[in-house]
Amino acid sequence: MLKKIKFLIIPALFLSLPFFAHAACNTATTIKFIARDANGSLIPNVRVDVYKQELDANGSPKPTTKFVSGTTDANLGVANLSFKNSLDSDTYILKVQSINKDSASYWYFGNSLSCGQSTTIEQTLSGIDVTLHGADGSLLLNTNVNIYSQATDSNGNNLKQSKELIATANSGNSGEIRVYVPQGSVRGLNKTPNDYYMLELVRPSAKFNYYNIAVYDKTLTSLDYYVSSLHVRLQDISAAPFPSGTQVEVYKEVVDSNDNNSKGTRVGTFNIGDDGWGTFEAPAAVYVLAVKGKTGQYQNFWNVQAIDGRSTEYKLTPDSSWTPSDGTCPNSANLYVNIKTYSNSSAAGLKFELYEQNTDGNGVPTPGTRVGGGTFDSSGHYTMNFKPDPRKIYALKVWDKNANLGEFWFFSATRFVCGYDRTITESLPVLKVILRDSSGALKKNFNFSLFMQDFDADNNPTIEDSNLIANLKTDNSGIARVFVSPYNPYRFQTGIYAIRSKDANNNNSDSYNIHMYPEKDTSFQYTFAGLNGELRDAGKNLLANREVRFYEQTGSGSDRALGSLLIKTKTDKSGRFRFEYPGGTYALAVLDDFNHENVFWNISLKYGKSNTVKLVTSQNRISVNASGGTPAGAQVKIFNLSTDGGHKYYKDGELGSVKVTGSKTSYVSLVPGYYLASYFDKSGKEYGRYFKSANGSISTTKITTSLVNRISENKIFTIK
Repeated sequence: MLKKIKFLIIPALFLSLPFFAHAACNTATTIKFIARDANGSLIPNVRVDVYKQELDANGSPKPTTKFVSGTTDANLGVANLSFKNSLDSDTYILKVQSINKDSASYWYFGNSLSCGQSTTIEQTLSGIDVTLHGADGSLLLNTNVNIYSQATDSNGNNLKQSKELIATANSGNSGEIRVYVPQGSVRGLNKTPNDYYMLELVRPSAKFNYYNIAVYDKTLTSLDYYVSSLHVRLQDISAAPFPSGTQVEVYKEVVDSNDNNSKGTRVGTFNIGDDGWGTFEAPAAVYVLAVKGKTGQYQNFWNVQAIDGRSTEYKLTPDSSWTPSDGTCPNSANLYVNIKTYSNSSAAGLKFELYEQNTDGNGVPTPGTRVGGGTFDSSGHYTMNFKPDPRKIYALKVWDKNANLGEFWFFSATRFVCGYDRTITESLPVLKVILRDSSGALKKNFNFSLFMQDFDADNNPTIEDSNLIANLKTDNSGIARVFVSPYNPYRFQTGIYAIRSKDANNNNSDSYNIHMYPEKDTSFQYTFAGLNGELRDAGKNLLANREVRFYEQTGSGSDRALGSLLIKTKTDKSGRFRFEYPGGTYALAVLDDFNHENVFWNISLKYGKSNTVKLVTSQNRISVNASGGTPAGAQVKIFNLSTDGGHKYYKDGELGSVKVTGSKTSYVSLVPGYYLASYFDKSGKEYGRYFKSANGSISTTKITTSLVNRISENKIFTIK
């Protein structure tokens, strides 16, 4: 029986083998799905559905069996999907949703996956990124916005109508709304042309709509949306504003049956603010503004148009025959003025004045009648009490050292509403001056002068005595502080300053282009130009107690020459010297061993830094090896060699002599050039050799009383 059973099973197994190639897949296929926007940012909480793809009767791909669903992780941005294929290989459709709406679904066709395959599918979702702005340009935070698909007519043309509410989103703390919606003609299931969307924003005064927001596949459509508004200033014939609190009524402007403009429905009211302006958020349309006067009669302003997406300004002046309501204050009010620095310290001792603010013919604010003034206390405070005019704007003037140079002006500093006090708080920038000598040490208790900088006809900075702001002094910490204003176009202030002081050699040292900036302090550090020098010869020997001369350098290149002698100093025992002098290009000279000036050109002194120079003179080594020995105390004479301009040189005037002892070497420092060293024996015969002296170089000259070194009268030396 067992054998029979065995015999029957074996053929059955063989009969089933051909079907294994098409058996169901028993190994899971896994997909890591990632959604990004066009900026590359991961999109969390995106739902992904995997469907089998089959063709409908028209041959179009459609989803059938759904295999698996998943959602991209809020932290990792990945949706992990796992399912078993029906066959070894098949084609699938992905349905992707950031918003749970069929019309907001993205469809991705033709995903071919095989049994047990592990793959990553990454898609870029299209969408709309909207930044919401109020009428004043500020961000609208925590504001709801409705996003609709936009309706079309039978020809596919966009209508200014909503179709379907897609999402309601909130701008939160950023003022930004981002929704992920597809381009329907590309990612829709049936490729329906749902490519345009509209925005709806509901405000207290009206509802705002924005149409024709186009969405393109894999692209983020960015939009800055501004609420439209009317920004209105009521002013009298002299341009003085109406008092704050004046109410303005807003009506739709319509055309009546007689084809005349008339007031339609009243849509709201707004009040004029302290700054003389009032704002009313209004959708694009034409309105009538109405203000009630003293007798109850209205002043109407026609054809006031609000333009979509912007704030439209109007300056409205009533007819002279219309009498406005009164706006004077019967009682006094307090004005609290607080001044501090940007580092939050007080501005004790500063002075101020308050002015009624006027406007010149060009619309530029100017100070008018002086109202009062005073000096700030140790905390930077002052309190004024007076009867304000609510139709007036007030300007504040503050200064430290000079009331007419470097002073601060704050126009439109405040306005008053009757029955209310006002506070002005302003921060002033401080100029902090730190001065150092040429070695970098602080100059403490050091006097200098601060000027408003001027410019000459060539636009070069200058210092004029008439622009002196103050004579100042650094304190024990090496710092001087002064309040001076930044650029002010209304008061012809450049905000640029200059400093003049005396350096250690009593020379004027000027520093220009000190810019003051609004909303921050300025720290200016100035290091006096100076020179730290060292003098050595080419043999690295420090040259002590040597005179150093500092000259103006005129001309340049081959035309340079010594100008005026500016400073004489001496090297110390270490061969060093130091002095201060204003920046520029100069020349230094030291005396060689025959008291001729050895000039070092193009010595550059730069402002604001310590300049260092190392001067290295020549070292010329001379020795004599005479027949029978060189007598002690013998002299070698040094002559100039002159040239005719070519390679031929001849002996010129004698410069001096050096003593030699036996065959020992003597040293002489000479100005750069060609020289002749001559030794005269007991019979008066002259022996010598020419040599070249060069700064920073060592030359060695050995004279022997051989025929080759014999110097004949009028001997010519050829030096190439």
